Amino acid sequence: EPAQRVLFTHVSRPQFEMTITFTDHGERTAVGWRQRFASADECRRVAAFAVPANEQNLDRLQALLHTHDGA
Repeated sequence: EPAQRVLFTHVSRPQFEMTITFTDHGERTAVGWRQRFASADECRRVAAFAVPANEQNLDRLQALLHTHDGA
């Protein structure tokens, strides 16, 4: 069975634990993206730039996947 979750620790600042999940929905796959920070304050501080950066990462992933499946 293919991997359903990737987990890693980002050790440089800002430090966080990242969990990415993949859920099969037939011909589509849902991607879950969770970053866990040491504190709510750290999360709020990082959110201003992390949220748009993560959206860009997911957009690039989607574009890459489309080039590989011929869509």
